[in-house]
Amino acid sequence: MAGMKNAYTPFRVLKAEAEPGRPIALTVQNRFNFTDLGDVRIAWDLNGRAKGAAMAKLAPHATGVVVIQASGTKPGDRVTLVVTDRRGVEVAREVVVVGGAAPAAPEPWGRGRCRRSPGGACRRGEGARAGGRRLMPAATPDGAAAES
Repeated sequence: MAGMKNAYTPFRVLKAEAEPGRPIALTVQNRFNFTDLGDVRIAWDLNGRAKGAAMAKLAPHATGVVVIQASGTKPGDRVTLVVTDRRGVEVAREVVVVGGAAPAAPEPWGRGRCRRSPGGACRRGEGARAGGRRLMPAATPDGAAAES
């Protein structure tokens, strides 16, 4: 679901230059059709230690740089950006990791261990487990669902 939400987000971080101890420069894209980024609030949070807001004047469908004045950043710190519209409704959320890339997104549901069919092909999602519980019933050779 998060992947779908991010596909249509009106605010996108294209590139992040986040070095320890320096301001964070974000190359962003304003994907709004009619709204300038000056009309939204870009709030940031540094691991819960520091908070602030960034200002940006960026025309609809334009790309530009937003600078986050977070001081005292260390390698591995996570800076969370929350973009809200005039009504205070969250329209985008991005995470930037200082001194590294953003954390990898979790794999979509249904991927994990798989069961091999008699022909050796892997049937993705079948028989996957989470916390010891079977997420989907594994099929038996006759097509019936196997009991957990």
